[in-house]
Amino acid sequence: MNIHIEKFVCTLKESVNSGNLDPLTELVSENVVLISPRHEQPFHGKDYAKLILQALCSIMDDFNYQRSWIHDDEVALEFKGTLDGKLVQGIDVFSLDENGMFVSIDIFVKMNSGFKELIKCEDNYIRDVLARNKAS
Repeated sequence: MNIHIEKFVCTLKESVNSGNLDPLTELVSENVVLISPRHEQPFHGKDYAKLILQALCSIMDDFNYQRSWIHDDEVALEFKGTLDGKLVQGIDVFSLDENGMFVSIDIFVKMNSGFKELIKCEDNYIRDVLARNKAS
């Protein structure tokens, strides 16, 4: 296994499991691209990627990464969690650069009632964060 991929996967899982995303954000490129099934256009930037990861960890108590598949400089990780008793499941595909920084994430979510709940909860979380940031 590529040493950068191994470090990234370990850091990602440990950060998500602990709820402390600071070690992970050190591995996010400033120009990261996030491709989500919720939006037609990709999002760019470290701040947005961090916000989405924080939202997932905050709105799902049991959000975690499980199986992983590696190919060259990419790793796909299966995630699972529950929201209001509904399963949310999908795969995140992370691409890393030669320095081990993640430069893109392509998100695939299983379309079910959990996905609908995810949309609602993620939107509420992001609105709350943006409102708090605007107020301060």
